[in-house]
Amino acid sequence: MITLEKVVKSTAFQATFLEGNGERPPEDVGGEWGFEEYLKIMENEKHPNHNDMMAWASNQKERKISAEQTNQRLKRVISGYRYSTFVF
Repeated sequence: MITLEKVVKSTAFQATFLEGNGERPPEDVGGEWGFEEYLKIMENEKHPNHNDMMAWASNQKERKISAEQTNQRLKRVISGYRYSTFVF
């Protein structure tokens, strides 16, 4: 969820990531509903799909990124810089 805290009149476009919680959904998890199901399965070691989901998740090679890294990406996007989503 993104919360708009305030609107400031300016000629410059700026976006800043302040904080967040949790991890981003893995690629191809199935949207919002798929991510909710993924979290339920991952939290329940007795779920019949837990081991398969753990194996799948370990192959996703997801990495947490900091607020600083997120803001660096936002600055590049805003400035028109094109970068690969595979470069962290």
